[in-house]
Amino acid sequence: MVNVAKLLTIAGVAERLGVRPGTIRKYRSLGILPEPDAMVNHSPLWIPRTIDCWVKTRPGRGTGGGRPAHRPKSST
Repeated sequence: MVNVAKLLTIAGVAERLGVRPGTIRKYRSLGILPEPDAMVNHSPLWIPRTIDCWVKTRPGRGTGGGRPAHRPKSST
């Protein structure tokens, strides 16, 4: 059985990743985060290892779309 006190809340995941809790909520709503390992009072909780493994498999920053980088106009 998992010790609930060691599970990460949305705030805990945010702190672990160095982002704001709102970012984690958005990741969750977009289906980017792994499924929670537990739910307590409708609050998702993750085992730290779940988040660590997920981080290792994520693509790097700037991968997967977004606006293209600005390219200077050619002078010719």
